[in-house]
Amino acid sequence: MWMRLVVAGLALAACGCSASTTAPSDGGAGADATAAAPKTAAAKSETPSFAADLARVCSDGLGFPGLPAYRRGTESVHPTVLMNKGDSTWSQNTPLDGDYPRGWILGYTDNIKKTELVACYERLAAAPAGKTCAMKDDKTDEQFTITMYNTTYRLRVLEARTGKTVLNYRGRAASTTCPMLTFSSEGEDRTKYYTEARPADYRGVLKKFISS
Repeated sequence: MWMRLVVAGLALAACGCSASTTAPSDGGAGADATAAAPKTAAAKSETPSFAADLARVCSDGLGFPGLPAYRRGTESVHPTVLMNKGDSTWSQNTPLDGDYPRGWILGYTDNIKKTELVACYERLAAAPAGKTCAMKDDKTDEQFTITMYNTTYRLRVLEARTGKTVLNYRGRAASTTCPMLTFSSEGEDRTKYYTEARPADYRGVLKKFISS
């Protein structure tokens, strides 16, 4: 995977389900029942090792029973991990410094085992914004044009422990301001630019769940 950086204009400067076992009356399954117990206990205490593990919460609604319970209305901060969906995978996202109060959104070096909520952001659709922009590849100096697209997105908030959805919100991200920088991965169409909502744009939506 490689990333290509392009710059606006001609300048280069960037402005568990667990099975239960019932022993028969003759006690013949006693050994099996005993063996199953450690697995059940492990499932009840399961926690993520990395933020990437929380992808299953967004994709399948599968929580981690060992994480703290979310109790809204306790007048405390409920640490949240923000996940973004790319083409087909979920990855952790962190807001810029100052966008959120400290402790609201867990960063790359924070203790992931404190997570109470998972916020899942994904693009649903895109439509041309009626704007094109002149760009230049910073490696080859090749000039080309990008077409801007506005997007609609879904933002869900789920309990990290249970996978239960507590918010399902839809929004729109629109702009006709040419970007200073764009990034494209190998195989992507670099002539298309999609305006996405920034974490700061939906801070007010998340606030009622994170800080109440």
